[in-house]
Amino acid sequence: MRRSVEVGERAQSIVGELAVGSKMRRAMEMAREKGASCVFSVRPSEEFGFVFKSKRDFRDLLGMRYARPAVRLQDHCACGAVNSVGHSQVCSLGGFINQRHNEMAELWGINCKKVHRDVQVRPEPMLLPLEGEQDDFKYNTANTEDEARSDVRVRGFWGNRQDAFFDFRVFYPLAPSYCSKSLKSVYRLHSREKKRVYEERITRVDNGSFTPMVMSTAGGMGPEMDIALKGLAAAIAEKEGSEYSEVVSVLRARFSFAAARCALVCLRGSRTLFNNRGFRGHVGEFDAVGVRRQDLAVSAITLSEFERKAINTEIARASPIPIN
Repeated sequence: MRRSVEVGERAQSIVGELAVGSKMRRAMEMAREKGASCVFSVRPSEEFGFVFKSKRDFRDLLGMRYARPAVRLQDHCACGAVNSVGHSQVCSLGGFINQRHNEMAELWGINCKKVHRDVQVRPEPMLLPLEGEQDDFKYNTANTEDEARSDVRVRGFWGNRQDAFFDFRVFYPLAPSYCSKSLKSVYRLHSREKKRVYEERITRVDNGSFTPMVMSTAGGMGPEMDIALKGLAAAIAEKEGSEYSEVVSVLRARFSFAAARCALVCLRGSRTLFNNRGFRGHVGEFDAVGVRRQDLAVSAITLSEFERKAINTEIARASPIPIN
């Protein structure tokens, strides 16, 4: 106990010596969050997915943890911007950001299903259509679309057989717009934004509860998500007859490893089929089976008029190989 206190005081002093707003200071704050160290402190287990077998993955995770540049990273992203660890975690090209968001929602739904019968993740649960209630909404940013959806719905999560809606957001704490703010204020910012979009509509129209599930890419959690995670862990522990401390630790580690896997995909994943722009520019000259369109058209000269028209029709219908 004494040693842990000394280590904590030493870490606090190191953070205090770093410049406010610097990436290293923010990286140290991220590393001290609850759940952010699970990837490095949890005993490896293939049963729970708590393992990274590739040495490159482990080195990349260490580099991202302490804001170090990645080794052998492409100079430019497929979107055209200069590539870096920070850019890879926020670039929307390729769909990796949406995939990261969906994986957290699905993981939450899978664990909720262990103790609750009525859980919906896919398709995303739709909210009830509005019939003039939006005129009394407090915030102009409230979602008033007829096809509005949340990420996860769990009946009875907070009791009374009431629908509980959860909406996830995963942000990159080292983004330049966040470095000047404290982590707590960034969590509050995203939580407040989610509540303004969904909470009033869900409570007044759907007669449900809304919980913003805000996470960082390092595995840290906002206060609302932390409370929800503890509530779920208590329900699972009671049903399975397990120790609460063990269940909550496993749940926290699962979300931490899921965030780490998604961060690696964003960092190393291929966002396009062809990285060479010059090669991509000539793809349109070929049809779906790789036959050059010009050669196919020339070969039709020696054919009858009927056959020539049929081949030209097929050329027009042929679509290029999808790029994204």
